[in-house]
Amino acid sequence: MFATSPTRPNIVVILADDLGYGDLSCYNATSKIPTPNLDQLAREGVRATDAHAPASVCSPTRYAMLTGRYAWRGILKNGVVAPWGKSILERDRLNVALLLRGHGYTTACFGKWHLGWSWATKDGAPPKGVNAGPTNVDLTKRIMEGPTERGFDDYFGVDLPNFPPYCFIENDRTVGVPTRHTEKEGQINRPGPILDGWKLEDILPEVGRRAVSWLEKASKSPEKPFFLYLPLTSPHFPIVPSKEWQGKTKVGAYGDFVAQTDAVVGDVLAALKRLGVEKNTLVIFTSDNGPEVAGEVGIGAYERIGTFGHDSRGGLRGVKRDMWEGGHRVPFLARWPGKIRSGSVCKETICHVDLMATLAGVLGAELPENAAEDSVDMLPALQGKPGMRRNTPTVHQAASGKFAIRKGDWVFINAPSGNDNGKGEPESLRPSPPHGQPGELFHLKADPAERVNRYAEQPSRVLELKALLERAKSAGRTVPPYPKKRKELGVGARPIPGAEILIDGTRKTLDEKWTYWQGPRFRSSLPIKWPVVQDSIDGGMCVQTDDPAAAGGVYGAADIVTKQTYRDFRLHIEFWIARQGGNSGVYLQNRYEIQICDGDRTTHGLGAVINEQPAPYHAYHGLGKWNAYDIVFRAARFKDSKLIEKAHTTIYLNGQKAHTDVPIQQVWGGAASGVDGGNDSGRGITDTPQGLKLQCEGHDVRYRNAWIKPLSLDKVSTDF
Repeated sequence: MFATSPTRPNIVVILADDLGYGDLSCYNATSKIPTPNLDQLAREGVRATDAHAPASVCSPTRYAMLTGRYAWRGILKNGVVAPWGKSILERDRLNVALLLRGHGYTTACFGKWHLGWSWATKDGAPPKGVNAGPTNVDLTKRIMEGPTERGFDDYFGVDLPNFPPYCFIENDRTVGVPTRHTEKEGQINRPGPILDGWKLEDILPEVGRRAVSWLEKASKSPEKPFFLYLPLTSPHFPIVPSKEWQGKTKVGAYGDFVAQTDAVVGDVLAALKRLGVEKNTLVIFTSDNGPEVAGEVGIGAYERIGTFGHDSRGGLRGVKRDMWEGGHRVPFLARWPGKIRSGSVCKETICHVDLMATLAGVLGAELPENAAEDSVDMLPALQGKPGMRRNTPTVHQAASGKFAIRKGDWVFINAPSGNDNGKGEPESLRPSPPHGQPGELFHLKADPAERVNRYAEQPSRVLELKALLERAKSAGRTVPPYPKKRKELGVGARPIPGAEILIDGTRKTLDEKWTYWQGPRFRSSLPIKWPVVQDSIDGGMCVQTDDPAAAGGVYGAADIVTKQTYRDFRLHIEFWIARQGGNSGVYLQNRYEIQICDGDRTTHGLGAVINEQPAPYHAYHGLGKWNAYDIVFRAARFKDSKLIEKAHTTIYLNGQKAHTDVPIQQVWGGAASGVDGGNDSGRGITDTPQGLKLQCEGHDVRYRNAWIKPLSLDKVSTDF
């Protein structure tokens, strides 16, 4: 039953903002911006030449990168998340951070979030737009639905540099409370609250410093791998190189900012080497879309060609927002010593949406059917082996929401033009004459700069790709569901050899195996009053937590506990909740608790190790549907009545790994919580085992198919 887990590498994903394909020296021999650290990363790993952001603007790219699903399948159909915008990253969707945390990783995000939050307001109304005067957002309150509620243990950064609030955010609160309203101030061009003394040029270096500091802390626990997601704020507008970087290049402030970005990446790479974790760390560096045009940045990608002789596009056509290659083909570097050949080049098509499947492949982890619908494992391609993306269409999206689709060497733009920037290209860079067709078709191998539209001469290929695009949009996914391999996990799992049946939907088993837990608030009497009721979902029978003694939510009034006691064990139990807020729990040794609760988003919620590890809502099937826990628990160990090893647990929710070998720090509840009456205000634990306990507190929660197998775990490990 137990298998040795493969070595889990540390993972660092660095996402630059608005960095062009031609900005790095390793991609553009004529680049005038020195990027020594990124060039070194390319020499030590792989350089992908056909890598793509899934959108040509940032919010949808970030969503797709973290979820393995194109953003247009959700609520963001075009553009980006607006100032004070709500979260587009759903709490019930598996993302990269949740996947890795479920496999034992400590996780952190430093930098630009731009996936939305839930902002409290002073008047209870929705946040006002940035041009509606001083904000009604209450920045003294906790900011919800952000990184720390989406799988990241730690966060520090900004929503984005040119959106309010103009201050740092740490975890779920602002660092200081901005009280002054600004309309425009230097390169701040959107009104909003600003912290006194706020300096835009401090953002990038502080984010870099925080990331390095976190790496130093995380590397001190080698038994727990780390995942660092570092979405940099550069070289996106505001273009604010620090004083020591100003004038360092011959490409103006933008070139200086790119050079500083390279240096921040260098600091992270140096930290990995200094800390001795470089060899077991997968590092990925890329950009969220192509380079910016003029407007906000002053001298944009097109102007830099004439002014400085530097082409951020690297000879491609188009820029940020566009459907042409320059809008979404981006630099992509990856290094994993011993796994990725140094100095190699990947020429296959890959996409940021592939990150989820890639990391799942690295871990040997299963992905559920309702996750990573557009994600392909790109590690084989990065290792020089045939990759699956060759046979999987890649969908591109412009800022306005129009689409293109890539298959093989052909790309079809489902619009008269790939331009998404008003006037578009300067006259001198446009192909001539105008084609006058309703769409565009380019053969990228022969024409990477997209100069010759083949739409009119290839009508059958246009029809094929247009139909493929429509299928990709309507089918809900572009990759088939990932097959479930482990049948002993999740809803319907059959008992493993040696397991004892605890709940089978019969009154006989309920009465034989269970009794009331006689805790401090016990109010009921035998026989057990929990009714055996019809399973309205799948037929058969199940047990309902409906005991009159617990009416109104009286804790501990009518909880039941197995007559047999357990120390180490493997447990399977299935449950469903009838209505939002319905609450119960599975209690282990001396009332360690695994929560069953609909609608609670905190560390007190569904599948949470109470006040230890947060709820994995991405795996929850929802109200009125059967869900399953699979748990291995190792009891605390004592010597001479003193605690020498904490209890540990690994938990799957609906077949998805939610927590890996979590050391449990405390008994949940007050002084009367433990079977021994509790100690240390309920935070203590003694060596007295107890039975498995199910809570009843007046809510309609139902159980079926519960079985348990006693174990003897000599090693401090519960991973399975």
